[in-house]
Amino acid sequence: MSFLNNILYFVAILANIIIGILIYLKNRKNKINILFGPFVFNIIAWLVSLFAFYTINDQKIILIIGRLNFVFTILMVYFLFLFVYIFPAKIFHIPKWANFILFFEVLILSLLTIFTPLIDKDEIITNGGRITVYGPLYFLFVMHYAGFVITSIGFLVYKLRILKGLAVGRCNYLFLV
Repeated sequence: MSFLNNILYFVAILANIIIGILIYLKNRKNKINILFGPFVFNIIAWLVSLFAFYTINDQKIILIIGRLNFVFTILMVYFLFLFVYIFPAKIFHIPKWANFILFFEVLILSLLTIFTPLIDKDEIITNGGRITVYGPLYFLFVMHYAGFVITSIGFLVYKLRILKGLAVGRCNYLFLV
């Protein structure tokens, strides 16, 4: 990996750490700030795992790191969904049973990803980089990712139509980020 790539990873990780800490410290009791923490933590963990994935050259370790890349992505979009659900204001209610099902889906998909070859079958080190061999249930990861991202964007678009004033500005800002 080039020196420039290393610098970019470092800057992205550091920026996310600073943003996460500043937003949390701004109001430690605000549920929005609290939920932003796990979202940013998973972004940081994903960036660190990607850096390690392209830096380390041990085949067994690369498989574990490759699977962690997927797990952090699973968790990242789940916490994005939870964050967007209440940001900038919670305007509808998701029943507890639906929240439980979503959490259970995230848990099962994460466990399948890290402990089995069903999502990430293998990671192959080549001279040109890395090749991921996807498992037979990889489509579940794609559905999870697409579902949570599309739903999160849908929440924001819906909130832009409903909310007024400062809340609209906050939604627009999140779209820019």
